[in-house]
Amino acid sequence: MGFLDTILYPFKVAIAWLWIVCHDLFLTLGSGESGAWIGGILVITVVVRLIVLPLALRSARSSRAMSAIQPEIKRIQEKYKGRTDPESKKQMNLEISELYGKYGANPLASCWPMFVQLPVLWALYRVLAEAKPIAEGTWAKPSLGPLTQAVAAKIEASTFFGAPCRTP
Repeated sequence: MGFLDTILYPFKVAIAWLWIVCHDLFLTLGSGESGAWIGGILVITVVVRLIVLPLALRSARSSRAMSAIQPEIKRIQEKYKGRTDPESKKQMNLEISELYGKYGANPLASCWPMFVQLPVLWALYRVLAEAKPIAEGTWAKPSLGPLTQAVAAKIEASTFFGAPCRTP
C-alpha cells in the first residue's frame, strides 16, 4: 500500500461497508446478485452527491455573483492600469476584495465540491480495483473492512447483462 492508499484507508473501509450494506438491501428487495452490487455503487454515488450538494449550491451562487461583478472588477483593473508600484497593486487588490465581500463572491468557491468528493471517489475506485486482489488473496491484508476474500470473489463472479463485471 502506498502513501495515498494509507491516507484513503478510512474512506475505503467506509465505502466498503456502505457498498455491502446497500448490496444486502438490494438483495432483500429482490434484486439479483450482480444488480445488487451495481445498485450499491449507484447508491454510493448518489450519497456522495447529496453530501456535496450544499457546497455545489454555494459554489453556483458564488459563480453567479462573480459573473455579476465582473464589469466592476474590470473597471477597478482599468483604474490601476499601468501602475506598477506595490502600493497601487495593494490598493487594487483591496478594492477587489471589498467587492467580493460586498456581493458574497468567492473566486475559490467552485473548488470546494471537488475537494470534498475527490477523496471519496478515489477511495471508491481503489475499493473497486482492490476487489480482485482481495478475491485472489494477493492483497496486502486479508480484507478491507467487511470486504473479505469470499465477498470479493462474489463481486468478481458477478455479471451485468451477461458481461463480466470484473474490476480493473
